Amino acid sequence: MIHKTRSISVGFLACLAILVLLVGLAVAEDKYPNKPIKLYVPYGAGGPTDLAARVLAGVIPEYLGQPVIIINKPGASGSICLDYMTKVKPDGYTMLMVAIGSNALYTAMNTKLPFKYNDFDYVARTQINPGITTVNGKSRFKSFKELAEAIKKDPSKIKWGTAGLGTIQHLNAAMIYAALGVPVSKLVAVPYDSGGAAVMAVAKGEVDACSGNLPEAMSLLRGGLVRGLAVTTPERLKGFESVPT
Repeated sequence: MIHKTRSISVGFLACLAILVLLVGLAVAEDKYPNKPIKLYVPYGAGGPTDLAARVLAGVIPEYLGQPVIIINKPGASGSICLDYMTKVKPDGYTMLMVAIGSNALYTAMNTKLPFKYNDFDYVARTQINPGITTVNGKSRFKSFKELAEAIKKDPSKIKWGTAGLGTIQHLNAAMIYAALGVPVSKLVAVPYDSGGAAVMAVAKGEVDACSGNLPEAMSLLRGGLVRGLAVTTPERLKGFESVPT
């Protein structure tokens, strides 16, 4: 049985909405905040969840007068951090930067986890990210069609970088296989601490492809270290017009 502990969490409204809600906590505690606030990230550094947390950490002190400390606690598709958060005191000084993968997808796929998605109070959505499928900048795959043909020919030879089981990167790749009529069991998914680390693995040649969020791949795309094959938006993205939809 789960003992429900309501931990303040920042979900995926505008970033400043969180500030309004945090200030509202001062009603319950006149001197809030009177010490630094810890903001936990369930993935390693460099992914969109981590980047969004660091943007917030730079803005919140201007309104609350206290620093925000970012603590990365990756592992097991984010579940290590989430399990930890259900056990901390819900005092307004420990927050969680959640992600769809860790809080919604992974919990739906693993009903035996010691927590559920609704064990958290979600304060505000901070971002909406387009998705992109990338390969190494020197890859033999020049288009999504070429990658798709290789998958259908021998899916076990294509390694995909992910942030863990049940994350956006993992499920995106699985959906690609399903759409191509290839058994998802043939998917070779290589887990990393974050989406940023997964796309960096593409740049290093450790894996063949990654299908994740655009922010984690932007600098690598601009530097030519990875090549974008397709984005998930209905129209081509500004700044990345060469990448098909």
